[in-house]
Amino acid sequence: WIGECVDHYENKVDDEKLMLDLLNARVSNEFDRLSEFETRISTSVYPSKFNEAIASIYYNYGVEFDRKNEDVPALLNYRKALERNKAFFEAHYNIGMIHAKNKKFEDAIEEFKFAIAIKEDFAMTHAALGNAYFEIEEFDLALDFYEKSLALDPGNAEVIYNKGNAYLSK
Repeated sequence: WIGECVDHYENKVDDEKLMLDLLNARVSNEFDRLSEFETRISTSVYPSKFNEAIASIYYNYGVEFDRKNEDVPALLNYRKALERNKAFFEAHYNIGMIHAKNKKFEDAIEEFKFAIAIKEDFAMTHAALGNAYFEIEEFDLALDFYEKSLALDPGNAEVIYNKGNAYLSK
């Protein structure tokens, strides 16, 4: 009976490895197809319209990697999206969040500033920028961005709490 259980789980592990190999092959194939598509588009008479579509494809790949906490491929795909569409707010915001998660606050600040320049009315970007400034002990700047966030979303309890911490830390 124990031998059957071991055989069963060894087969299951082999099946999972096979599935992972197939998934990696499929992703690789998709990237090859995307690269070929990009080459054809760049010679098209409508390259700017397609750039936004390609940027969205890269962004979606970035989101998938981001969900799995695979920061390097997520950043790579977000950057590729920005090569196609420099005004891609969500890509800048997500890059900033990855940098903040990895305690690269100066890089996060830069990305959040780009995001705010594109879309000023997203409260969470102001809050995230405030958090990054808080982490590098720039409490006055943190407070400024918490205020801007609260002006856009007055009831955000997390931002109110963070604002209180920034006051206490001054």
